[in-house]
Formats: sequence, C-alpha cells, structure tokens
Amino acid sequence: MSFNKKYDLAQLIDAVGTGDDLKRMLGIFAESTPKILASLNDNYINNNLDGVAESAHKLKATIDILKIAELQVVIRKMDRLPTVIENQDDLPQMINTTNTIMDQVISEIQTTYL
Repeated sequence: MSFNKKYDLAQLIDAVGTGDDLKRMLGIFAESTPKILASLNDNYINNNLDGVAESAHKLKATIDILKIAELQVVIRKMDRLPTVIENQDDLPQMINTTNTIMDQVISEIQTTYL
C-alpha cells in the first residue's frame, strides 16, 4: 500500500533534532491543534469572520513548519478574512478541508510519534 504523508517533519527536525524535543513539539501540536480547530469552527458557526481569521492565523505557522502543502494557500486566505475572500460561499469548503486534513495529520502523528 502506498501512503503519501500530508506533512513533512524535515524543517521541524532541523530546528529541534529527532530526540525528546521533537516528541515534545509534536505532543504540543497534537494537544493544541484540536482546540484551535474547535475555535475555528465555533467562530464560523457564529459568523465571526474576525475570529475565523484569528484561528487561521494561529494554525498558519504550524501548517508552514509541517509543510502541509494542501492547506498553505487555504489558511492564508482564511487568515486575511474578510478582505481576501469576496465569495464567502467558499468558506465552508475551506474550513471542511482544514478540519479533514488537520485531523488526518494529528492522527498520524499521534500513531507514529506519540
């Protein structure tokens, strides 16, 4: 079975190495990211675009350091809400994509490294 990871740890490994610091950083990611995703979802449900942008901003650095390529453009669009997304009909799909991919990354990191 061929499995393509949705993330790349190379940049994080360059920064912290492969020992306990890597495991600690991945643990922080696995613990904090679901809370940020919950905030993203709550803000969307409550039509709080500034809150959506704030939550997206919190995810942006993580997405970049883990090189989650599928989300790099999406998260930047949400980070600049409401000015960038003129057609907010795209927002539900963007949030769904973010949730789906981040859940997959969290699950794999927990299974593989924690």
